[in-house]
Amino acid sequence: MKAPVAEPVPYWWFHGDIEVGGRFFTNNPQKNGSAYLNQKSLAKYYEYSDIRPGPFGNVWLSAGTSDGLYQFDFGAKNIGYDDQSYFLDLSQAGTHYLSAGWDETPHLYSTSAQTFYQGVGTTNLTLPPGYVKNATGSNIVPYLYQTDIGIQRDTGSVQYRWTPDDAWDVKADYSHLHRSGTQVDGVVGFGTAFGYGPTQVPRPVDDTTQNYGLNGEYVGTSPWGKRFNFKVAYNGSTYTDAFTSYTIADPITGGVSGNTARESTWPSNNANGFSGTLGADLPWQSRYAGTLNYTMMRQNDAFIPMSFQNPTFPLPASSLNGAINTLLSNNIITTKLTPDLTSKLSYRYYNFENDTPQILFPCTTAPGANCTTAWVSYDQLTAGEKQIQSLSMHYTKQNAGADLNWRPSREWNLGVGYGFERYDWTQADVDTTNENTGKVFVDWKPVNAITVRSSASYSERRYNNYDYVDFVGNIQFPNTTPAGNGYFYSPAYRQLMIDDRDRWKVNLAVDLVVVQGLTVTPTFKYQDDNYQLASGELGMTDSRSWSAGIDMTYAINRDTSISLGYMYENYNQNLNGQSCDLNAVIPIGGLCVSHSTSTNVGVQTSDQTTVNTFIAGVRYAAIPDQLNLSLRYALSRGVDNMVINQSNSAVPTGGQYLPDSTWFQRLDAEAAYKFDKEAVAQLGWKGDIVAKLHYTWESNSVSNWQNDPLAPYNVPALASGTSAIFMAYDNPNYNVQMLSASLAFKW
Repeated sequence: MKAPVAEPVPYWWFHGDIEVGGRFFTNNPQKNGSAYLNQKSLAKYYEYSDIRPGPFGNVWLSAGTSDGLYQFDFGAKNIGYDDQSYFLDLSQAGTHYLSAGWDETPHLYSTSAQTFYQGVGTTNLTLPPGYVKNATGSNIVPYLYQTDIGIQRDTGSVQYRWTPDDAWDVKADYSHLHRSGTQVDGVVGFGTAFGYGPTQVPRPVDDTTQNYGLNGEYVGTSPWGKRFNFKVAYNGSTYTDAFTSYTIADPITGGVSGNTARESTWPSNNANGFSGTLGADLPWQSRYAGTLNYTMMRQNDAFIPMSFQNPTFPLPASSLNGAINTLLSNNIITTKLTPDLTSKLSYRYYNFENDTPQILFPCTTAPGANCTTAWVSYDQLTAGEKQIQSLSMHYTKQNAGADLNWRPSREWNLGVGYGFERYDWTQADVDTTNENTGKVFVDWKPVNAITVRSSASYSERRYNNYDYVDFVGNIQFPNTTPAGNGYFYSPAYRQLMIDDRDRWKVNLAVDLVVVQGLTVTPTFKYQDDNYQLASGELGMTDSRSWSAGIDMTYAINRDTSISLGYMYENYNQNLNGQSCDLNAVIPIGGLCVSHSTSTNVGVQTSDQTTVNTFIAGVRYAAIPDQLNLSLRYALSRGVDNMVINQSNSAVPTGGQYLPDSTWFQRLDAEAAYKFDKEAVAQLGWKGDIVAKLHYTWESNSVSNWQNDPLAPYNVPALASGTSAIFMAYDNPNYNVQMLSASLAFKW
């Protein structure tokens, strides 16, 4: 008898793709220009990526056993740059799956920001030696220097999946996101009560967000012999800020050794959520899918007074003790009523329960009088600041729906649906809103060459009682009146998120094969939100948008293809407003409280934005399977026009706003040549070698009347004669031409 022969050890297969190359600018674009000097910048170009001159490399490696049991994958992109990323996947088929990743993502706001503060990136922003208080343009300039404003996001993540058998699927995941850098922050209160504008400062950023979760799913057979699956899950999140606050020296009245303000950073917080999901096949051709989720969110960082100048003034509470709990129940039943007719019934309940205690910040004087000590600034405002109480808004949201889908033939698919949505609000401008929605859709495919997809819906939302003063104002500002407290807003104002609204929506898309290889796809979308403002009410009256476009793809043959696309988008918004005399005292039923410096004038603002986008591309195999050429071009032109119409027909002070415009263009041209396999083999390489040459031109040109003239010191003087201080950081204009060459080794 022969001894059994051992099974051979499975051999490993290997595949890979390594690309190395270099890139450089061909036009030496300006990277640190300021918009107010009509210069360009590279901040917008580098906003979310780091495609800069220099050597670069990308890697993909894969290996596995011939029986398909084990596999390994590794990838790296743009190695060594601020947007580099890496991933590693390990698996044992059918049992264990492990994935790990590292990703760096920049968010660059500016390369042209200007500031005079020292200590940028730290929690202590100080004034330079020799700096003179009450700084204006003439004495700010010597101390200005440029600094980048941006945040680097570094994310590490790991996911593990375990499938011990066909019934169980267990997953765990963890991610660690660290942000570091600076953002632009605005500080008010420097100087005297109403004499100075805001001061922009570079706020330090150093925080961490950790997300983690564990879930398990079981698939089995129900007592009635049908398939079901059940999943339980836990998901958590922890946000931790390395700083609780940072300090800023006062550039207006303090000088080098004077007053200092303190700004809080985002408070550390956490959330823990638990959920269960059930999917079960039911009798009578039905299936149920439901989710129950409960989440607890907490935040209890200590309050940080803004001022160091009045440390003896006690805060009414040491911390927020913030507590929000949410409960979600989502339920769907689908039933196949006949072979051609399917119904869906749904109900969703969401409860946003805000258990955060309300905190009253009282005045040190009699109720209703101006505070002699301010809560938000050290200069002890005496004009208009009153006691204030925090709001703990909560709400419940219920959705119910019914849908029918009918497929009478292969060519037709038709459907109708009804939806109901109800909000019950606490400490919001309304108590309840109810919305009813009806929708229809029709899909038609008479032949393989034609496909038509269309849908339309109409909805009406109505509130029950709208009473800002009683529901919000009197709670937030107790013992005061709208006429005597400038922090109330007009009782005539209606918020668009809870106002009465009629909405129409229409979508249409067609796929048409004109001839073999040529496909044309026109699309159309329309939406009109009409807010039912009564006479004398203020806010959004109408928001309307529509778009139309066409895409065309023509595969002339296997070596040549052309694509073209065009999209037109139009957005219109109309708002009713009111200017009121600063000293007017108007009853609650009137239109104004007292928030402006002009006489009472009705104002209607109309805003229209149009965007034209064109894309084109050509792919051509000059030498089939060896030399591939491609050319792609994209152009987008957007224009925003805002017009103000006053009820007294007078021209607005300063005239109408100028239009804002954006021009974006990008051109990509690439040639990829794959060397002859026999020639490559003679060099000793078992695989492919591909040479690539890539040219890119990208340009962004923005004209914005609000941002373009902003210099660090040129804001018009306020009542005191001193301007606000800005960082002049916003400059989205750039013009880049880049050439890159690389070799890719594949096996």
